[in-house]
Amino acid sequence: SSRLSRGMPRPGGFRALLGALGGGWREDLPGDFVVFRRFVPPYDEARPVPAAELALSTADGVPLPATVVDRDVSTAWTSPLGLARGAGLRVRLATARRLSAVVMAFPPEASPLAVPWVCEVNGRPAAAGPARHGLQWVNGAPRAGRQAVLAVVLPQTAPAAEVRILFQEDGPPLSVAEVFAYGTEEPLRPDAGAPSAEEALEHARAGRWAEAAAAYERAARAAPERVSHHAGLLRARWRAAHRQRLDVESLPDGGPALVVPSAAR
Repeated sequence: SSRLSRGMPRPGGFRALLGALGGGWREDLPGDFVVFRRFVPPYDEARPVPAAELALSTADGVPLPATVVDRDVSTAWTSPLGLARGAGLRVRLATARRLSAVVMAFPPEASPLAVPWVCEVNGRPAAAGPARHGLQWVNGAPRAGRQAVLAVVLPQTAPAAEVRILFQEDGPPLSVAEVFAYGTEEPLRPDAGAPSAEEALEHARAGRWAEAAAAYERAARAAPERVSHHAGLLRARWRAAHRQRLDVESLPDGGPALVVPSAAR
């Protein structure tokens, strides 16, 4: 709305947030409202970097198990200690390549999204977050609140050999289910999981979360390099075990720690 606000930004503020996040969109102007639609994310899940090309470790060099790239979100690695300044994740690539994003998937109940972070590519600062309202590109659209992923959009400059995501404050132990990387020059891979994902969305809209989880699981098996299917699976499983109705991201699902900038706390 151009006149009313209940915590969400007005059109100008939302437009500025989207501009900072990258990607594209269209706008309609029906009356006093601006409708943002036809979103185009700044990274393409059809261009994944093969999991075999990724070597994962903690920021201080401790190797992570193969489960973080096995494309099965049921297997996760969890740090024995909580997050602290400088802790985080290191992604090394077997061959340097141009990247558009690195995306980390984790269980929703173990989210680090409220903890400020910076990202370095080849040792140089490249990105920082979280954005206001926790806004990030998830499942092809800008989404606020706590999600099941941390999507780090990267400037498409020199080929990347190493990416580090470093947290800047204390937080919960880092739990990593999967790590994905997407490039600008990788071969296109059609989304074989799209029909199952559409089925999952229909189940979710009706509040049938167990059925939605089963459909997202089929989608993830059919297109294992698409983080959106894995994120949908994580969220649907969480909803099936907790809240049985669709609602806006509720306070136990994010809360002020995520949507209020750390400088204001």
